[in-house]
Amino acid sequence: MMCKLIKTRSYGEPQNAHEINRNNGISPVAAISDCHTNPCSGDFQSPQKANRRLALRGALLILLMLLFAISSLFAQTADLVSTITDYGLSADAVDNTITVTGEITGATTNLLLTIPEDVTIDWQAKLSGSYNTAAEGLIHLRGSGTFNVKTGASIKNTGSSATLRNQETVKINVSGGLIEGGTSSVAIASFNAGVITISGNAEIYSTNRSTITIGGTANPSTATRLFVMGGTIENISTSTSYSAIANSTPGGIVISGGEVTSTAGARGISNTSIGALTISGGNISATTGSAF
Repeated sequence: MMCKLIKTRSYGEPQNAHEINRNNGISPVAAISDCHTNPCSGDFQSPQKANRRLALRGALLILLMLLFAISSLFAQTADLVSTITDYGLSADAVDNTITVTGEITGATTNLLLTIPEDVTIDWQAKLSGSYNTAAEGLIHLRGSGTFNVKTGASIKNTGSSATLRNQETVKINVSGGLIEGGTSSVAIASFNAGVITISGNAEIYSTNRSTITIGGTANPSTATRLFVMGGTIENISTSTSYSAIANSTPGGIVISGGEVTSTAGARGISNTSIGALTISGGNISATTGSAF
């Protein structure tokens, strides 16, 4: 019922019958009395109703934020798929995982992948080329998502750039396949808080630079940057300036399996900033250089 207060000349009495009709036959005094006994919509809410409305608004806001996040993630995933296919490889997205297949040889441009936090790339493709731009990689990773290298995959660079370079906080998991640096490039370079995990039958080689290099800073700076649980990390440089693993940060290295080896004079592990080195398994060796 809509309440409408009527001005009167005498207290409690309408000015004329027309005013009573405008109140649906109810005098102003009755209308005022009725507003107190039956609160009108918009003029009064019980605490329970107010709380329900606030809860509903909160739920709607959360739903809108969730829909926006899903829409944004979908758009970012679609952009990644487009980047990969434009480069000449195949990409199949299921939920938040993109599987990359195909083969490219003789690449002279790099593949830049910005991976959002909740997105995973499963690399099953074969890519080789000669890329030479400083501070970049044949595959150059940004973002904070996950990059998995699977059995049967390969990434090789004969140029001076890193074969696989992690510029931000992407998590790199190599459980199979081959990553190879050429005569003047590292196989994997990871900076900032990026974490590398090597496992399974992964093969990682470099001929004239350190095979895996760890640089930049993490938060905290002593956080573990490399886990070796399996696979082979090998360096065949003749220079003692290079290593199978070169860590220039206070970040940690944990080795529980696999092979870390240098076969032509380089060191097994170089740990110049005295990051924590935990070894519970695996084999670390150097044929003519030093293991550490």
